[in-house]
Amino acid sequence: MLWALAISGCRGTTPSETDEPTTHVHSSTWGCPPQNGIEYVEITCDSTGAHYRVDATAPSVGGGTLLQVGGLPDTTPWSDTVEMSVTLDDPVCGLTVVEAVLEVGVDPGNAVSGTSTPFTCADVDGGTLTFAAAVFDIPTDALVDCVVWGADPAGLIAGTLTGSAPPPFDVSGCRRIAP
Repeated sequence: MLWALAISGCRGTTPSETDEPTTHVHSSTWGCPPQNGIEYVEITCDSTGAHYRVDATAPSVGGGTLLQVGGLPDTTPWSDTVEMSVTLDDPVCGLTVVEAVLEVGVDPGNAVSGTSTPFTCADVDGGTLTFAAAVFDIPTDALVDCVVWGADPAGLIAGTLTGSAPPPFDVSGCRRIAP
């Protein structure tokens, strides 16, 4: 199954109820897209693992982080933090793609942070997890932009989401998006 979210909207100091996604379209005329931060999020899951992709248009994006939070089948709360690497960097237009892959369905005792997760494709695709994604600036490692979505983005932002370790980045200003 594929989750793909194309995102638009203004950046504010407080997240709106939802910043509605729009179709991600590249102009047929020459020119660069506006520098808006995170523009597109995609999650696919199959026998090779869970594949995470974030496209951002912003100067100097040097990497990203993804957080996924949910419960395991035995109701044990679980969260994963995944560092995402740059796989495409267009210095002319400022488009950067960051990606990561996690092995899925690993026994919780054998899960390795950033490499594997006990979540299965059914969990990743099933609408029961909450996600946050962020991109960071190269020279300063400052947060450029972040988005949250999934089962309980409000709980993640408020810090009341069961099973969530403290997020690795400040989610209080993240835009909430709808899948």
